[in-house]
Amino acid sequence: MPNPKELLQKKFAWNGVSLRLPMTWEIDSLDKDHVIIGEDTQPRMEIKWTDSPEKFTLERYLKNFIAQTQKKLKIKIYERSTPDSFKQTNPDLEFFFFSWESASSFGRGSLIFCSHCKKFSLIRFFSKSKTFDLLQESILLSYKDHSNDGHNYWQVFGLHFSTPHKFSMTDYNFKPGCYILNFESKKTKLTVHFCCQK
Repeated sequence: MPNPKELLQKKFAWNGVSLRLPMTWEIDSLDKDHVIIGEDTQPRMEIKWTDSPEKFTLERYLKNFIAQTQKKLKIKIYERSTPDSFKQTNPDLEFFFFSWESASSFGRGSLIFCSHCKKFSLIRFFSKSKTFDLLQESILLSYKDHSNDGHNYWQVFGLHFSTPHKFSMTDYNFKPGCYILNFESKKTKLTVHFCCQK
């Protein structure tokens, strides 16, 4: 049986979240707090995340987050128990498992809450299987939503760099051969500009 490192050879890092993916999976759609990743034009997984408010109770906010997500993504979410094979060791993360369905597809996923940075994330897999497989569990176990060194890491479309945590992304523009990402911290601005010329 392959180990997670053999399954997941590509790293994806974007706006505070990161995880590892199979080499053949590519980004199909990207926004500041939302990404769809696919393979051969077929969606494989979707990630959506948000910061929690300053004052909240986990149970209540989880309900609200699920309700908003169902409405926005036009899916139904059903709570499921944690798979017996899922063994996570990050004490900051809590995983809540679910199955989901829409008018045209279905699959499984997990809501993730980080007690350190108070971020809520949803990862859903597009799969006909009723159970999680080793690949999906390995992707979930590779998930991170903060670093401990004061930096945000970015690894997407061949780019690989970091920014100080205090800088927030204000906008980005990906054109063929030319990538621009803008960041801001109070009155300080930072631009990452990468152009590849043939």
